[in-house]
Amino acid sequence: MPRKPRIIIPDNPAELFKLAGLIYAQHQKLGTKSPLHALEELPSWDEAGPKVVEAQEIQAEIDKQEKNLKILYGKRQQHDDVVRPQTRGTRDLLTGVYSQNLRRLGEFGFEVIEEPEHKKPGPGPAKP
Repeated sequence: MPRKPRIIIPDNPAELFKLAGLIYAQHQKLGTKSPLHALEELPSWDEAGPKVVEAQEIQAEIDKQEKNLKILYGKRQQHDDVVRPQTRGTRDLLTGVYSQNLRRLGEFGFEVIEEPEHKKPGPGPAKP
């Protein structure tokens, strides 16, 4: 006996809203003949449908904003490609200029972390 086919409900919200939109459109197309009127324990598609439309509009806005973010990240990366090596070069130059007092790099905004000096291990306890 052949296995029953699986019917997938997408986990991805954008794909879920797209599927729900198709369901709602078919429900509206069939009108009073739609088998979805038989749903009893859930809101009717006539009630849920407008929420699907609103969810799709919100998803469209999210997609638009994500596209805008990709553009902004690209623009930021162009600046990063200049600023990062400039900052490293400046740090390297200043560590040479102020090699005797690296705390002075703090005057330029660098965070200077001073490590405590490591104590040399002393002789261990005497063995009996």
